[in-house]
Amino acid sequence: MFKVSNSSLRIFLGAFLGAACGLMLPTANATPAYSVNAVNFYGNSYGTPQTAGDIFTPTVNLIVSSLGFFDYQQDGLGESHEVGIFDNTGTLLTSAVVAAGTASPLVGEFRYTNIMPLTLYAGETYTMAALVTTQADVLGYANVSGIQVNANISLGAHPGRYIFTSGPNLEFPTQITGCCGEFYVIPNFELAIAPAAVPEPNVLTLFGLGAIVLIAYRWRRNGVVIPILHCGMRNA
Repeated sequence: MFKVSNSSLRIFLGAFLGAACGLMLPTANATPAYSVNAVNFYGNSYGTPQTAGDIFTPTVNLIVSSLGFFDYQQDGLGESHEVGIFDNTGTLLTSAVVAAGTASPLVGEFRYTNIMPLTLYAGETYTMAALVTTQADVLGYANVSGIQVNANISLGAHPGRYIFTSGPNLEFPTQITGCCGEFYVIPNFELAIAPAAVPEPNVLTLFGLGAIVLIAYRWRRNGVVIPILHCGMRNA
């Protein structure tokens, strides 16, 4: 009968847990979806509550590692904001709250909070959106020509979308912006190019969980202490 030593099992489990932690850590070399070259108008006289954002299309498969909200003077947000990404059917794929004040890290003109990595696929249409429930924060309005878009995504001629929500909840924005600019300088996200030929996450998860259960059972039966591995993340 084939036997595996406890030391080998420790190595296997450590490697699997290390890989799992790697999936939860911010993506290396992540860059913003866009930066701002020229803004038509800054203001906070908008109606609330409102969800606003922009439609975009990846040109390659991407991994999103954090979501961001515009900080006008980089001195902290007046309120917290839920930020998310919807697919073209209006399904919310991911969301997170960017904290009020200066708690969320500042990158450029945006404050970000980490999320579990999300894959976006080339050629699919998505909408990044953010919720504003009061007029505590100044927002930006720009034309597409004033936006420096990441080389791995594309924008249409008029990507800005909004919707007045029925309550303090992030909703899929469907109305085309008709005021002050074609693009909302409100939500943002950090992205990296997705690795090629990555197995389906559900297959990896099932395999890994099954292996851990078998290893834990063997170790418990033999009285071996199971190692604990901690994953570190950037403070949101």
